[in-house]
Amino acid sequence: MSNRLKGKWALVTGASSGFGAETARQLAAMGANLLLGARREDRLGRVAAECLERGAASAHIHKMDVTRTASVNAFADWAKATAGRVDVLVNNAGGAHGVEHVEDGRDDDWEAMFQSNALGILRVTRAVLPLMKPHPGGIILNIGSIAGRVAYEGGSAYCASKAAERSITKALRLELNGTGLRVGTIDPGMAETEFSLVRLKGDREKADAVYKGVKPLRIDHFNCFTPNVDESVAFYNELGFRVTEYTEDEDSRMLWAAWMHRKGGVHDMAFTNGRGPRLHHTAFWVPTPLNIIDLLDLMSTTGYLANIERGPGRHGISNAFFLYIRDPDGHRIEIYCSDYQ
Repeated sequence: MSNRLKGKWALVTGASSGFGAETARQLAAMGANLLLGARREDRLGRVAAECLERGAASAHIHKMDVTRTASVNAFADWAKATAGRVDVLVNNAGGAHGVEHVEDGRDDDWEAMFQSNALGILRVTRAVLPLMKPHPGGIILNIGSIAGRVAYEGGSAYCASKAAERSITKALRLELNGTGLRVGTIDPGMAETEFSLVRLKGDREKADAVYKGVKPLRIDHFNCFTPNVDESVAFYNELGFRVTEYTEDEDSRMLWAAWMHRKGGVHDMAFTNGRGPRLHHTAFWVPTPLNIIDLLDLMSTTGYLANIERGPGRHGISNAFFLYIRDPDGHRIEIYCSDYQ
């Protein structure tokens, strides 16, 4: 199976816990060399040891505080001496502090969030770009949040700082156009890490309550249109995917649609013949049809009625119960409760 990250140098900030630590572990499994930075060196050491066990080509750690320019520059100098280059930069370091409304907000909380979530990305990217630009093909991946797209009460400064991350990402794409470097963002929703514990000043009871009653969603598959399903299937076969189901034209025997899996479910990737290549939808799995009915009730009573695109109903050769909705950016999301149920 092709692995473009094997032997590459990946730098991850905030790598001592949460998303940063898990990103490091996943990169390790792909055989990357790791440059890990965070304020807590003891935890960094444990993460680096795990990464070596998971197959990292190498794992190096150095203390870094993204809110301090001198610390960031020292880290970049160390990275240059250690690796001489960076192929993947993951700007993950950040966090939230406090849940007060604006009228009760604290300056130190506000400043801490902007220092890490926005200015930290600028500092690290500025310091690391000289190690990336001589090597086209690299990527800068900034970790944002759904809070940068949809605001909520008690999150004014955090939401604003994550909206700033999104704007930084967009500006970087324009500024680095033509250099061979790509820039992207991942905007997670709710995930159980140390995030709430830090935000709520160490109050474990309040932090646990944030997730009480939450019904987690699992990304099930991506559905894409392609002008040549056979060629798309052949490409994904080389990546380790296998066809589980397909339909074909009776006369030409060319594939009309195909469903492929890699992790062992019914499918992780689906291709349908049509204008493309382009993404048709991202699908999330829920346990029962009642979860979809609950979502419809919630959307229709909280101002998101217009985001309901089609359904609920059943479709496809698997007769899946589904709902199509549009996210705040207009992307199509399918909520469905498995195939053949």
